Amino acid sequence: MKKLLIGILLSIGSFLIIANNFNVSADEVSDYIELYPYDAKESMDPNSNWRGTKVGHSNWTFTYGDYRYWSVNGSVRYTKDFIDKNSDGAITADEMSTLPFNAFASIIMNDTESEYTFATTNARTDLTSVVHRIYTFYDEYGVLYRFEDHINQYWIVNEGSVKTVDVTNAEGAVSTKNVHETQDWRLATDAEIAAFSEPNAVIPNNALLSHIRISIDEESSKGYILEPMGYLKWTNTFYGQEDYPTLEKSIIVEGNPDNFTVMPGGVVISYGTVDRDGTNKKTLEFIKSQPYMMLDSNNKMEKEYENQAPSFGTSLTILDSDKTIEGINHVVEYKETFSINSLVENTVVDYIHMFDDEERIIAETKKIGYTIKISLDEKVVDEIKVNYNEESDTYTAEKETTVIDTSIFGRAYIVTFEAVSPVNEQLVESVSIDLVVGKLPPKFEGVKANVYYNENTSFDILDGITANDSYGGDLTNVIKVITPLGLNKYNPLPGTYKVEFEVSKDYTFYGQPAVVKVEIQNNDETEIKEFEYEGIDVEHASSNAANVHVYTKDGYDKVVKNWATMSWTSELVIIEDGKAVMAFSRGNNKVMDAENPHATKDELNTNLKDANFYKTITLTENQTAIVVTGSASVPLNGVAKAIVYGQNVSVQEYVADVTHTVTTRVSQNIIIDDKTAPSLLLKEKDLKIVGTKYTSVNEAILSNVLGIDNYSDVALVVASNGGMDLSKPGVYTVKVVGEDVAGNTSEITFSIEVLEKDIAEANLIDQITKNLGNKAGAPIWMVFVVAFVAAGLSFGGAVLFLKKKQ
Repeated sequence: MKKLLIGILLSIGSFLIIANNFNVSADEVSDYIELYPYDAKESMDPNSNWRGTKVGHSNWTFTYGDYRYWSVNGSVRYTKDFIDKNSDGAITADEMSTLPFNAFASIIMNDTESEYTFATTNARTDLTSVVHRIYTFYDEYGVLYRFEDHINQYWIVNEGSVKTVDVTNAEGAVSTKNVHETQDWRLATDAEIAAFSEPNAVIPNNALLSHIRISIDEESSKGYILEPMGYLKWTNTFYGQEDYPTLEKSIIVEGNPDNFTVMPGGVVISYGTVDRDGTNKKTLEFIKSQPYMMLDSNNKMEKEYENQAPSFGTSLTILDSDKTIEGINHVVEYKETFSINSLVENTVVDYIHMFDDEERIIAETKKIGYTIKISLDEKVVDEIKVNYNEESDTYTAEKETTVIDTSIFGRAYIVTFEAVSPVNEQLVESVSIDLVVGKLPPKFEGVKANVYYNENTSFDILDGITANDSYGGDLTNVIKVITPLGLNKYNPLPGTYKVEFEVSKDYTFYGQPAVVKVEIQNNDETEIKEFEYEGIDVEHASSNAANVHVYTKDGYDKVVKNWATMSWTSELVIIEDGKAVMAFSRGNNKVMDAENPHATKDELNTNLKDANFYKTITLTENQTAIVVTGSASVPLNGVAKAIVYGQNVSVQEYVADVTHTVTTRVSQNIIIDDKTAPSLLLKEKDLKIVGTKYTSVNEAILSNVLGIDNYSDVALVVASNGGMDLSKPGVYTVKVVGEDVAGNTSEITFSIEVLEKDIAEANLIDQITKNLGNKAGAPIWMVFVVAFVAAGLSFGGAVLFLKKKQ
């Protein structure tokens, strides 16, 4: 009878731990053997220097025994999200989400009170994109109740009935095979495994090295039931064989074993290629130890979730006006009105709401509000709360900001977006951007990271590259190209050259003159007259020292009140908020004010004052005084005498013209491909060698070849050794191929003669003797030389030469 140990569902999620700050730093000592992707935790960190594939983290870890498995981004899937579209009672591949990184474990979590069955059309490949060959099944308490592995092999022993029968093949040869009449399998003991693994070990007929399926069974005397599985199959290894006509696909699971079920509260973890291929040997060790660990009832898997801070995702990147500079750089147009809504309208922040009030998994992504802090000169000058309305799905700032001054070109602010997790206020996401008042930088089109050209072939550095001012104006003709030393675009040599492109745009903002503006009503027409003045609060000895004076409250107190007298026919006009509120004329000492609104030259004005009345006047902070010299030749003098109370009069301050240059610089690598094959030269045209001088045939062959390239090193490879044997004298024809870094190849063929050792020694001794004169009765030292020379040949040609004693 097929039975599974399924406990009563008392509390789904009872082996769940929720963490808010779970990260284990490199300096911490872990109680577990940490199983990271690629055995590198940095592969999960998008901001790390990991050079391989960055797989992220699902924020779930799974601990079993002494091991903790870190799951990659998107690897955890929840049955609550699967929809049985055709209501056939089973979930198929098109009814569930796919895995972004299928080379690592897939985790299916069933945090519901219903059982889920998964059906496949191709041995589960469709459920994980690529086939996962190891499956582990956990119940709601974390008990590993089933393990399936059809890629790794384990020693198992059948305690049932086994018979050995003879088998005669088509050629009449006789061999034996074991037929397992009844299957009652168990895992081999450590002693049995050691014995079976010995060289030339005699394997009993009831032992088998096989892929397995093992399942906890409370009614079995062993506590489990086990069966061998076929290679890359989920069926019993003997299923379909003629000796097993009644054997079902599995003696453990009912129906089609390609399909599987996840019980309520259960978890199914299947392992991908990188988990089992030895990339991380610790993960493979963990996988292969699970059939033994599951027999200990104290081992229970714990799943742990790390709550994450909210995330702005990529929404803030929309604000980036200059992607050539690191970070987010937002440009606010000079002298244009700024609204906080320009920062809010496209900015979204959300968080993962993983659990409901009963700690059941809901895994919902929810939007929340956030705060904007504006800093100037490292000081927070404004803070705005931004609220999210779930019904309208909109964000609204609680107030407008007034601290962004767009009248100052180049003024820089730091704008910080900050969001706090509703489930843990310690989890805060903070992203700062640079906000600068100015103009958008020019931008390039067509610049690539790398472009390729052939050596010795001319090219256009600006091919396909254009530039514009970000407002539609073409700047291609003013691109500045900065080329590195050594790059000749007419006859380029192989190599990688970093070329920089720079383009600038000048923006001239015209200032304004220092003038007094007087609005004059002439019948139904309004005329505004402008009169230049020298400056504001300029120290002068008298009212006639300049044609037109302008003074603030402080300047009036320090300068005007100290004049001994106000020159004859001078005119004083005081304005406030763009209106004339008082006038005093030294031509007739009359005063125009709210009580006497007529102009000082008007006969209706009878408000006479003392000649030094001007010294009794005290301006307010909002008032400005205009003093016009006492001369009819100064145009403003006559106009000022005609000004009435409330007439529009204003002072425009001087602003100089200013030009700002905005520059963008980018770069690209120009890679000149090496198309020239290397040259191969022979050191000796007819090479003769003694085989004992070399450790290998390849060494002997390559010792005679020199590779030369115009750009890189040359790798030499023996393409054909002609059957050369260092121990067999003869002439061999060999071929060597040389390849440079760019993949260009050349080949050279030559002959090598392998000499017999004795012949080589004799030839050398004869040659030495001949060189020494070859006289009878040679001195004893010569004999030693010849002897040592001969001996030297036997040691690979290390010849010792003795110098004759003087």
